[in-house]
Amino acid sequence: MSGGAGDKSHTKRVELLTKDVLEYMLFLLDELGQHGVNEISAGERSYLPVNNASPQLNNFTQGSIDSDDPPLQKRWHYMTRLLQLHVLEGLVNRATIIDWVLKQLQVCINISLVFYKLAV
Repeated sequence: MSGGAGDKSHTKRVELLTKDVLEYMLFLLDELGQHGVNEISAGERSYLPVNNASPQLNNFTQGSIDSDDPPLQKRWHYMTRLLQLHVLEGLVNRATIIDWVLKQLQVCINISLVFYKLAV
């Protein structure tokens, strides 16, 4: 196998892993959005005493007894740490990740502006 074939193979793996990671991160963001604006800061809320939150929010942030899935905030935290490691190891495309994050921030800003204009 020549060096060029190995580079193409590595590049393809990086593209696929980057795509998969971003698709799952988008899935998690969508899941956050389905639970409303208040739950977006669930990670920050984890430092508060549990009995200050509603039962629905407790199930959302701490996982459900019926579910084998870890709570959403833990899955998000895990994926962000995994993404950091993948970036350091060169296993994902850094530029694609940065572009994706900036697009997500732009979407948040646009949504905030729409709500601000509706409130005014």
